[in-house]
Amino acid sequence: MTHKQIIKYIIREESIPEITESLKQNRLNLGLKNDEKFLIYLRKVLNISSLEYESILNKIESTQPMPHTQLLNFIITQLEEQGFKWNGQEELFHILIPNEKWEEYKKSWYQWQSEYTQQIKKDTIRQAIQSRLKFSSYVWTLPEKEQKKLIPTKIEAFIKIERNQNETREKFKTKSMDFSEIEPFTSSINRTQEQLLEKISVEVVMNIELLLDENRAFFSDKKENQQFLFKVVPILYNKGFYQFLKEKVFPFLSRQDREKVSIKMQEAYTLINCECSNYEEIFYLLKSIPETSEEQKTTINTMIIHAFMKYKIYNHDLTKEELFEVLKMSIGYYHSLYKSNKSSLCYYPAIQLAYMIQTLKILFPSRVERNRWNIDQIYTAVKPAIQKDKELGGVSEYTATMSQFEFLLLINHSYDSFELEMFMEDFQPEISLVTQTMNQIQCFIDMIERFDNENRVVDSFSKTLQLFESYISWK
Repeated sequence: MTHKQIIKYIIREESIPEITESLKQNRLNLGLKNDEKFLIYLRKVLNISSLEYESILNKIESTQPMPHTQLLNFIITQLEEQGFKWNGQEELFHILIPNEKWEEYKKSWYQWQSEYTQQIKKDTIRQAIQSRLKFSSYVWTLPEKEQKKLIPTKIEAFIKIERNQNETREKFKTKSMDFSEIEPFTSSINRTQEQLLEKISVEVVMNIELLLDENRAFFSDKKENQQFLFKVVPILYNKGFYQFLKEKVFPFLSRQDREKVSIKMQEAYTLINCECSNYEEIFYLLKSIPETSEEQKTTINTMIIHAFMKYKIYNHDLTKEELFEVLKMSIGYYHSLYKSNKSSLCYYPAIQLAYMIQTLKILFPSRVERNRWNIDQIYTAVKPAIQKDKELGGVSEYTATMSQFEFLLLINHSYDSFELEMFMEDFQPEISLVTQTMNQIQCFIDMIERFDNENRVVDSFSKTLQLFESYISWK
């Protein structure tokens, strides 16, 4: 645990509310910015004995997780203590986070090792560490005491696997040919392209459209554009420029970059969010992505079922009976994925399942199938996983919070608009995240209105879309 954690706990649990503000003000007046010094001051002012202090530490360790960076440092310490060797920080970075570029994270990496109080906001970093050490995302939210029990066993298993793999590689190792002189070189990004990336990342949607139009020359398969195209993908993706990515970026990416997992996932999401996308292309693109963790497997399988559902709804003139069959099939897949899921992302297929069940209940009230599933029970089952991911921060927090909101909307047919607005204002999610939620809601509305345009259940969902559209309009 950190000094900051202990300070927060003492002020929240041990101090009298009336003197809390006084303590904070004294910290400023006495210049006690250093957490360790302020903690000594707190113990003295509140007369906390050594025995009481030990009890406080035990309570924190039993109820609160380590901050992400402290857990990362604990992992590194365990690797050292169990005899794992590496040559320098760059190699250690690639051991734990193999698919990310060292140069992009070099500064953050050193900061994470010196600052024990930070959260690692980027989900892909946490997921990479989880995947390498084969633990679930819930470990980030376990109490410190449990983290310290679990991590050493995961490190031990990791080292054993690595040593076995190294021995196998050495056994069958043949001297590889040195192609360094004829290996294709990657052209670096130029200053004009750098400036354009900076502008796109901060501008509003309307201005970005103008920038893209004015700089059409950069969106081609020329070698000097490859680094620019690779770097512009996540920016345009987060801004919701799906059609542009589909038509003007992905087709021109180099084979090397297009095969990267992060690019494949973003291309798959892009195609799902674009009208008239080819379902077959989406299906085989997702199936080509390695399922390196339970979370990755859950995400990919859920995306495949969702893509199939959208393809059937928007690319076919379904009769009501045909829609019933599609709903039954989708529910079967989502239910199977949800019931067999062992990852913390179990709520991801569960919310999709809930939408399908609700559609079935509204449009087919006399069918016996409508009584087989209960949305309230599904929500109760996944609620602990939602709560854990809400505490992770970053994309996980948004996805979990929105899933909870959508469950409550499906169950109660109403929502607290003020609470939702406050969350959006505080969190400031990327447009791509909001668009995914909107598309899910819109798909539900379209299914209902196609066969029952008098149904008022969709009103609260339509109001939600208006709130999201308002958010995006000024983003």
